[in-house]
Amino acid sequence: MKLQYSLKHNLDYLIIGITGVLIGLILIHDRNYFFWPPQFVLFFNNYAIGILGLMTGLGVTVYGLIGIHNDKIAGTLLAGLAFFVAVILFGEILPVIGIGYQNWHIGTILLAFYLAEIMKVAYLRKPTNKKN
Repeated sequence: MKLQYSLKHNLDYLIIGITGVLIGLILIHDRNYFFWPPQFVLFFNNYAIGILGLMTGLGVTVYGLIGIHNDKIAGTLLAGLAFFVAVILFGEILPVIGIGYQNWHIGTILLAFYLAEIMKVAYLRKPTNKKN
């Protein structure tokens, strides 16, 4: 019974972690993904943004695989991944609102759902060291 709960609980970490790794790899590979506004292009297309997603996604994936739960580690990893997704969501929403770029509506919506999933996992995780 406990193993079933553990697998279901860890599956959430694995899904959001692997998704973060994939988004990070895509941003590392594609150096011209963001194009508007011109003053933010160098910031958003920087390797550091992709590496942040890759490392936090990899951390969340490994955390889901090992099965040892630490509330501080989980909180830090999920906060880092949420920050990464929020930055990417902001970078994708700027052209949609600013110049009406229609091709990123679906990506923006999917990133918003991904951010909501990260926040759901962060909210529903069970802290191991509760103080009454």
